[in-house]
This record gives sequence, C-alpha cells and structure tokens, in this order.
Amino acid sequence: MQFYEPFIMWRALKKFDKEEYKQVSWREFYAKSIAQAWVHKDEKVDPRGHSYGMEAQSLSAENFWLREGCPYYKIWPGVFDQFASTRMDIDTKFLKPPHKAFAICFPKLEDPLLSFKVHGSTFGVTAILVEHFTINEVNETRKHGLLLKSMKEVFKDETFSKLDIDEYNTGILKIRIEFKSEEFPDRYMTGIEISEAMKKEFKGINPPSEFFRNIPIVPNKTIEEVIGDIVDVQAYDDASPEETVPASVIEACFRIIIGIYFVSTGSQKVLEYDVISKHLNAYRKMREEGNEKKASEYEGKAKKKGKFGWNVGAERKDRHLILPKGMTYDEALREAGSRELLYQHTRGGHWHLYWVGSKNNQKPIIKWVEETTVRKDLPIRPIKR
Repeated sequence: MQFYEPFIMWRALKKFDKEEYKQVSWREFYAKSIAQAWVHKDEKVDPRGHSYGMEAQSLSAENFWLREGCPYYKIWPGVFDQFASTRMDIDTKFLKPPHKAFAICFPKLEDPLLSFKVHGSTFGVTAILVEHFTINEVNETRKHGLLLKSMKEVFKDETFSKLDIDEYNTGILKIRIEFKSEEFPDRYMTGIEISEAMKKEFKGINPPSEFFRNIPIVPNKTIEEVIGDIVDVQAYDDASPEETVPASVIEACFRIIIGIYFVSTGSQKVLEYDVISKHLNAYRKMREEGNEKKASEYEGKAKKKGKFGWNVGAERKDRHLILPKGMTYDEALREAGSRELLYQHTRGGHWHLYWVGSKNNQKPIIKWVEETTVRKDLPIRPIKR
C-alpha cells in the first residue's frame, strides 16, 4: 500500500530548481523564509487563501520536523476507524510525545479514509504534521519574547469555552492538516483554479490545502476535555460558509494524533517499524521469536536509508466503516447520527491505562485493547444514503 508524504517546501523547491538551492541548507532556507513571512504576516500569499502569517506557521512546522529527523507514522485503514471513534478519558499528564515533531501519513486510496466536500470537490486528508510544546517550553518561548499570542488568545474560540486556560500552565499541540482533491489537483479549498502565471511561479510545485489547529494541554484535565466540543471551522480568513473544515474531520484527526501518542510509547503489537521491503518477512519473524537484537539491526538498516518511521496496523487493509460509493467520511457521520453507529455489532477497542513494574518502581503505560465481536452471526449493516 502506498502512502502520502507531508508536503515540505524545501524538498519541493530543490526538486524543481536544484541549482538555485544547491548551496543553501534547509536550516538557512527556513530561517530566512520564516523571518520574511512574519514581516508580511497580514498579507495574502496565494490562491489557497493563505496569509504570510499562515505560511510562517507552515514553514515552522516543516522546520521542526526536519530538525527531529523526519519521524513518521503510516496509519493503516484497519486501525483508523477504531482510533477515530475512541473516547480518551485519560489525564493529560499521561500524554507523552514520541517526538517533539512527527508526521502522520495517510494511505493512497480511491476513497480517502477521511474526506469531505467543498465546492463539489471531494477533499481527503493526506498527512498531518504535529508539534508538541510542554508548559515549560511555552514559558521559555515567552521569556525570550517569541510568543506572539497569549494562551488565552490562542484558545479563545468556542471549542475551548469550557476550559480554564491558565496563561502560565498550559502546553500546546500544534497541528497542520493537509488536504488534497484528486479530482481537481489544481484547485484549492477556495474553489479558485491556479492561473497559468501562478503555476509558472510555483515552478511545477502544487502545495496541498492546509489547515492549522491547536490543542491545549491543561493539567488535571482529561484528553477528552481538552479536545473540547469541536465545531465546523473556516478553512482560512474570509472563507465563505461552504469553505469550512467539518468538525467530524478535525475531531478524527485529533483522535488519530492522540492514538499515535499512546501506541508509540508502549510495547504495542499494532506498531511496526517501517523496514526495507526485502527485510520485512525476516523482520517480522525476528519480532515473533523475540529476537529484539536482530530486529533492531533491520530497523537500523532502514534508518540508514532514510526510513525513520513506523506502520500502525500494518496489513490491516480493510476498514470497519462501510461507506456507499461517493460518500465522504463527513457525510457518513452525519447520516449515521453518531460515531458509535458507524461500528455495527462490535464492542469497540479502547485505550486503557496500566501500571507496570515492581511495587516500588511502577510506571504508567497506555495500551490499545482490541475490539471484540458481539454478534458474529449478524452481518455488518452498511450506512444508508
């Protein structure tokens, strides 16, 4: 199965203009580009509806990811629906990031896992970039005068109205969600087609539509509480009522992200290093036999080839959600009336907190508990249009 990769401006520019960027490192490129974008932060940058301020956020996310070594997680169809539907009544103190920044890559499917419609075009989520900032890191940023907005300004919208945002006691998950329309690759969520002049200026680069969102990390709150009551959100400033990212899509992305947090920080069977293809069978055999040393050797070989990533639910190609042809994820959720009705005749999988180790040296681990079939004799009921 093939997967999307996050769009990285530095890589795209190098691909289409190698000579111009041959002598410039990615660190130099991002330092200069982010600084320039902030100077013009309120100006519009392109037909996607982006301002230079949004461009600065996007470039910053890419910069952080490159600094971390480009770690990624490929989410397979068989685990997507379970992760996207699961409640997380677990304290935020157990939310430990696998990396300071990482990417989630979605599979390339005829019917995208996570999709919605804008201007009659179906858009599917292709990738998510995640940055994690602890309370101490946020305060350190504030101390150096690099925090452009207060925490209360960042989380002032109605989604977080039930939270008491403490200015000096709140961390942040910064998220960039990428969308793409396979039907109209030259069309963004504005509905405006790229002009020939703009295509020439982009030099063949076709960045995806992007949406930025933050999740607060508030002490003594559950993850379910800090996610909040998600609402449909305008895709960009001055967007029309139709040009919105549905609440169902935003919430699913949040839950997938948290699922990656949990599954990547414990010993999980559903998680598997993305090794070189020719080594896959041998790697799996070593894991089954408990030969961690040999398995690690295969992982090391993959990393030397630039593969610093993991498969989540590898080989689980069949998803649980039955979607009629042409129906998007958002439409299916609205049709069903609730997320629980999308999973027929099963008792859903869930995240569970375990304490492991000796009595005097225990540590918490969040593990995924697989779903169980309640009535195997009954067929899965498809969602009706």
